[in-house]
Amino acid sequence: RLALQQLDFVGALASLDATSHTNVLYGAEVRLFSPAELDEMLETAGFESAVRYGIRCVIDYIQDNAVKSVPETYAQILDLERALSPRLPYRALARFGQIVARRQVRP
Repeated sequence: RLALQQLDFVGALASLDATSHTNVLYGAEVRLFSPAELDEMLETAGFESAVRYGIRCVIDYIQDNAVKSVPETYAQILDLERALSPRLPYRALARFGQIVARRQVRP
């Protein structure tokens, strides 16, 4: 996102292995977790990953905010988001991720 929206290629490269990020809107430090770290936390808590989704796969990459406000266009973007959300590599490029997990059944 940094590379595409802000043309900050150096920052984008540096952020690839980052373990935290400062939220621009609130200035809060946010911890970033890898998929492996999330799976480990879920397993430790007695859960297993069931399904992964990407949240905001497309909309954050659209520079023109006015086009996002057009109801018909927004509906089309939403349809695309829903289609891309569970699919790789799109969910991996999404702004956020969501994991639906279930409690492990132990014998």
